[in-house]
Amino acid sequence: GSCLFLDQAADRAMELVREFAEHDPQDASTDNPWRNPNRMFEQLDEARLKVLNASNVLKEAVAKVNKKEIGEPSYDESDFRAQFMDMITEAFADVLTEMKESNEEVDVDILADCLQSGMDLMSQEDREFFMQDLEDDEESGEDEGDANENKLTPHEARRQALGFLPATAA
Repeated sequence: GSCLFLDQAADRAMELVREFAEHDPQDASTDNPWRNPNRMFEQLDEARLKVLNASNVLKEAVAKVNKKEIGEPSYDESDFRAQFMDMITEAFADVLTEMKESNEEVDVDILADCLQSGMDLMSQEDREFFMQDLEDDEESGEDEGDANENKLTPHEARRQALGFLPATAA
């Protein structure tokens, strides 16, 4: 039941992506979904929410089968959110720069929600591994650690203003 629900939701999301990919964004035909990007974002967000809900239902079912309670995380949720968004914005830096430089209007709230959606799909265990890996990197000296470590960059200040970077992370 739960697995089937998740498979169907994921299949629909992939079908939607394939459907959009089949159309040329420059094509002016009336049936081209790229002519209405807000509707595309709505459809993708709806599909993402269905996958997320199905994933949560499956997690609950697995927890019941294992009779295992989900405990409190060993990490701070705001730190996790900030670190995850930092990783995503770095990974998609080129795409985000292109979007910023384009003449098209981008709904920043929808964009941020889409970028955060990967965070919603991570299990607590995956989140713990992610945060532990970051801590290990810091302990091994892989961070920059320059003399200006307490000074926020303009990018960090903007992320902090939007709530993606907690004040203590600066």
